[in-house]
Amino acid sequence: MEIEHIKYFLGLLLLLPVAVLLFTTIRWKKNTVKKLGDHALVKQLIAGYAPKKFLAKGILSLAALVLLVLALVNFRKPDSSEKVKLNGTDLMIALDVSNSMMAKDIQPNRLEKAKLLISKLIDQLEGNRLGLVVFAGNAYLQMPLTTDAAAAKLFLSTINPGLVPLQGTNISDALKRCDQSLNTEEKKYKSILLISDGEDHDDAAIATAKELKDKGVIINTIGVGSPEGAPITDSETNEAKRDDQGNIVVSKLNQEELKNIAAASNGTYQLLGEADAAAKSITSQLQGMDKKPITDRTLTNYTSYFWIFILLALIILLAETIMGDKKRTPKRKKQIINIKEEKEIPMAKKAAVTAILLLMTGSSSQVLAQKENELVRKGNEAYKQQKFEEAGKDYEAAIKQNVGNNTAIFNLGNSWYKNGKYEEAVKQYDALAANKNNKQLQSQSLYNKGVSLVKQKKLEEAIEAFKQSLQVNPKDEQTRENLQKALNEKQQQDQQDKKDDKKDDKKKQDDKKKDDKKEDKKEDQQKDKKDQQQQDKEDKEQQQQQKPKISKQDAEQKLEALRQEEKKLQQKLNQKQKSNIKQPEKDW
Repeated sequence: MEIEHIKYFLGLLLLLPVAVLLFTTIRWKKNTVKKLGDHALVKQLIAGYAPKKFLAKGILSLAALVLLVLALVNFRKPDSSEKVKLNGTDLMIALDVSNSMMAKDIQPNRLEKAKLLISKLIDQLEGNRLGLVVFAGNAYLQMPLTTDAAAAKLFLSTINPGLVPLQGTNISDALKRCDQSLNTEEKKYKSILLISDGEDHDDAAIATAKELKDKGVIINTIGVGSPEGAPITDSETNEAKRDDQGNIVVSKLNQEELKNIAAASNGTYQLLGEADAAAKSITSQLQGMDKKPITDRTLTNYTSYFWIFILLALIILLAETIMGDKKRTPKRKKQIINIKEEKEIPMAKKAAVTAILLLMTGSSSQVLAQKENELVRKGNEAYKQQKFEEAGKDYEAAIKQNVGNNTAIFNLGNSWYKNGKYEEAVKQYDALAANKNNKQLQSQSLYNKGVSLVKQKKLEEAIEAFKQSLQVNPKDEQTRENLQKALNEKQQQDQQDKKDDKKDDKKKQDDKKKDDKKEDKKEDQQKDKKDQQQQDKEDKEQQQQQKPKISKQDAEQKLEALRQEEKKLQQKLNQKQKSNIKQPEKDW
């Protein structure tokens, strides 16, 4: 039996603060009970609480924590250990991941072409150990020496320029990092494969290669890129990189640098063309080197027992959840009555609010408390009989006995609600909503306030009350449902208001059009009348203008003629009268 992750035993240190918290809580509860007041009355009030069960629950939680830590440690037993003996060499690959390797003078780019070559080598280097170092401005060991081809390809797939935060090309540091990963006591059986575009920003690479030659290390180099070079694309801007003068940076393959490094350690240089051909060439060279026995322990199989500890921890946690910390007592009648469910929006709450009684010492205070509780019970009986008015009076009387009786205040609000006095009910719920010491009471009061406001069609205030209730108790699904229904109803109301506003606007526009038509008609009539008057005036003036004009002399002549004519007519009349007069027959 052995341990896979011994460092996880540090997790047992968590037991200490958890145990301290548990026993501190137990002591605090005992001291709080002593401070509440009359011992007999307090004992009666907390008769359903079982302190031993609370302690047992805490111990079970500690045990589950221990088991989970043991599961992380993972006790295991070697089932079948198969040690494979191989003959081969150790090869460290130094891969350039600087930004210049993203140039696309060979497709898809230099880095991807180099990764393809390494992948081919992994497939062909069976029996040899292979390690991987990535470098740019600094060098990092990406994968230690291993014979596991699958693991090597997994490491290879994660390589990108972002692995090395400091950009540049430091070949000397990469060669030193590879040497540290090889067996420094041996002077053979080891080689380094340097894959780069040769743009070295440090002049120490050739000197380092000569030092490694003295340690028996052969350095082969692979040139990636083209002598003509290509621009480097910035991965962030997707544009060509530029130097300080604004010129486009062109990265060219430095074959001379790579050839000199290889020659300094009796290695060879070749330009990367076809990945298969390059891989075969490197493999042939490694096969011609001296080989050493290599023991591979990667095929050792183990039987792990972590699942046993996890299963036991789950069983203990389940038992702790079911146990509870209360004694089994006969069910009592609830003092707080919730609003029942309505058709449009559910009004009932699933959880009941536990009444908070203010304990006071002295026999007189006990008598008042008994009378107060009796009034609440009496109100509850009337409420169940749907005598809401009578229940409200009993609750009010209980509140006069103790203005801090939250049970009576809550049930009084419910009574007002049942009587249709929604505004009075909201006042009672508001008084309880300010009680932040009892989250359950605060949440339910805000919920019932929202219900009462819905009845008054005050949807915005109701929505706010439901939101406040959810802030106190986010797990209350019924409040969440009612909030959604209130929001839907508010949306429908807003849509209807918009329709009504549109109708009113249309009606106003129609009325305005009618008024405008009447006004236009009136103006037309007045205009016609004015036009007629103007026309009459013009006709009259025209007639007057058409009358003939005579001189004064002509007028006098005509007047004199009329006088003569009249005179002649008068003479004729006088003559006729004389001829008609008869003389009397006798004159006596």
